[in-house]
Amino acid sequence: MKKESRTIMLSKAWSDSCRTCFPLVRLKGFWLTDFGFHVGDQVTVTSPEPHTLIMRVTKSAEEFRQENLAAIEEQFKNHKSPVKITTHPYESATTNPKKSARLSEK
Repeated sequence: MKKESRTIMLSKAWSDSCRTCFPLVRLKGFWLTDFGFHVGDQVTVTSPEPHTLIMRVTKSAEEFRQENLAAIEEQFKNHKSPVKITTHPYESATTNPKKSARLSEK
């Protein structure tokens, strides 16, 4: 049975402009995937009442990728030189064949 909650400690962060500390929430771990969150998801955090935060996925990584891919394809539709369009935000893209060959040799 998976855990339905996690207990974390708030950290502090320093603001140079305000010269004061403020609370910092850092979420990381495989448990986020278990809870349905994935790398690249867009989330919205709301506070319906004091001491309560709700985090919801507003756009999945796949939806975000599809929207950006369509926009990039439209932008380069009439472009003359070859352009490689990546399909993942963390893929590396190169149109230089010599550099690609060096990367694949490593």
